[in-house]
Amino acid sequence: MPYRAKTQKFPLLLLLLLIVSSLLSRNSLSIEYTVFGILLCICIALALFIRYECKVNHDHVTYRVLFFSWPIYKRTLTPNEMKQIKFKRVGWNTKGAIIKTKKGIPVRITHFTPDDVYTDLADFASKHNLSIYKSKDYLILEG
Repeated sequence: MPYRAKTQKFPLLLLLLLIVSSLLSRNSLSIEYTVFGILLCICIALALFIRYECKVNHDHVTYRVLFFSWPIYKRTLTPNEMKQIKFKRVGWNTKGAIIKTKKGIPVRITHFTPDDVYTDLADFASKHNLSIYKSKDYLILEG
């Protein structure tokens, strides 16, 4: 079952609104400022359509970044490529996990729904004898 991240779109929309209003409110803008503002608006508008997916299978974990339905980034991690899975508290009452890899960038799993992704990752780690670290704050959320 693929887990999907809940991304916060409100800050991006607010930033987009501020940039558009600043571009429209000034009468005499330099061409560089106008071009930069338009490019920034395009980048923010495109960022609104980025989605994150994670799938925990019995023999690997797949992490994907999608633009609409097109994959931008895909990483498939086998137990041989993983060093440790750290479970941490992210924010006030949100769980998070960081998969430390032997090579490359760690994969961060936060704000994914449903919350079963964290129990599935813990089961995956115990099944494949991977090192697990749970912070004190995470244990408070878990219990």
